[in-house]
Amino acid sequence: MKFQPYYVKSLNKKKYKQKSYRAKIKCPICKEKRWVDKYAFKKMKTKQCGSCTARLLLEKHRKENERGPGWRGGRSKTKQGYIRIWIEKEDEYIEMAGRDGRALEHRLVMAKHVGRLLKRNEIIHHKDGNRANNKIENLELLTRKNHQGIMTCPHCQKEFLIK
Repeated sequence: MKFQPYYVKSLNKKKYKQKSYRAKIKCPICKEKRWVDKYAFKKMKTKQCGSCTARLLLEKHRKENERGPGWRGGRSKTKQGYIRIWIEKEDEYIEMAGRDGRALEHRLVMAKHVGRLLKRNEIIHHKDGNRANNKIENLELLTRKNHQGIMTCPHCQKEFLIK
């Protein structure tokens, strides 16, 4: 490999600042040629180009940290207080997930308890009102019609249906 002389321009671009040497080297991975400064070449730990180096580091990072540095176990909370969880593509309940691969946890818990996918008109009611409490004891499967008709008496605190 032969290094060719070239001049580095100064910041004001009027004068040439200093003489340096560079060579055109080929990336061993993508086979693309690029100019490399002689002194940078000596310091280089790898001989591949920047994009190949970045790709290799990203692959290494993904293997170490399967879903990336921002992965929090696939759980997130909506503005309304519901918990959304990420579903694997191989899961039998993947149809309940939205475009982003997440489903509402309370619907998923009830579907697994019942052993089938939930219908659109089926509502999961949180008995204690806490939308983040998705234990099966706290969930109740209702139809949309029944869910709208549940009322609590302000005097005796008993629940009843309005038809």
